Amino acid sequence: MAGRTFHALKSCTIILPIHHHSVHTLGTLLPTCEDLSFEGQPLEALEGFSVNMVTCLSVRGQGYNRKHGNKDLVSISKHCSGGHALRSLQIGVTASSQAWIEALASMPFLEELLLTNLLPTSFHGGFFEGFIPEPPHEDDWNTALAVGKWHTTLCPSLKVFGLSFTRWLRPTEEFGLAPTIMAIKWSRTWLTESLERFHIRFTNDQKEPLELIRDSSTSLKAFELMASSICVKQTKPTIQLG
Repeated sequence: MAGRTFHALKSCTIILPIHHHSVHTLGTLLPTCEDLSFEGQPLEALEGFSVNMVTCLSVRGQGYNRKHGNKDLVSISKHCSGGHALRSLQIGVTASSQAWIEALASMPFLEELLLTNLLPTSFHGGFFEGFIPEPPHEDDWNTALAVGKWHTTLCPSLKVFGLSFTRWLRPTEEFGLAPTIMAIKWSRTWLTESLERFHIRFTNDQKEPLELIRDSSTSLKAFELMASSICVKQTKPTIQLG
């Protein structure tokens, strides 16, 4: 694909590219591509694809090193910022919370964000707190303001938010994000663009994700799972309520 232009290509899937250096050097033009899926390393290879029309991007790295993941996010954010109106991002990259915040801040038009291959201890340092909108003034937290008065710098247009964990808690791990996730659900109803879906998949073998917004009974079950004492047996990955 290096040094070539694909005028008619609308969707492109790239898995484990071998000659990524040539693409990065010579470039590949995809002037009408709207849907791009990339799996493999290095993610810097994405910089070789000129995709001005891409609105849906799926990225899955092969490494679980945060240092490399931080560099990957920089490459992705550079590639999707500026004139790119990226609407949907499905991504499985291990990186620091700060790297995530900086990358997502450069994608203000995102309407769908699916974070995959997560561990319960993946995020620290205020990553999820960044999704909580704030009122115009600190004294307005307990005031019933009109919808649209609240603001957020992280994904203000987000309508679909999905979290997919590869496994759930081990006996030595704790999950303290339940209050933050509940706050995200509640506070984003005050935005002009509120969340329409917010779902969580606790294990890879889970058939259906738990929906926090649409189905009230499922939402209650999901909050109970997060707030309760949850553990996963090492031999059989089933969720048990304590």
